[in-house]
Amino acid sequence: MLPTPAKFHYVFNMRELSRIFKGILTCKKDTINEAMKSIKIKPELFIVGLWRHEAERVLADKLVNQKDKDVVLGFI
Repeated sequence: MLPTPAKFHYVFNMRELSRIFKGILTCKKDTINEAMKSIKIKPELFIVGLWRHEAERVLADKLVNQKDKDVVLGFI
């Protein structure tokens, strides 16, 4: 038998990955263009920031204690 995780609710699967990409893909092109004009950011950097935000939203929000959240935010 496979070992049981110590924190069984921390099991992530492809659904979380699809939620990250869904969040990125629902961003409108106008939003990216406005970011370019208003805060002078390149579209590539905006997408990377959006990816970071979505990864934090999907993955870190499932975590229970602050120690685990700090570890995840250190990677993202």
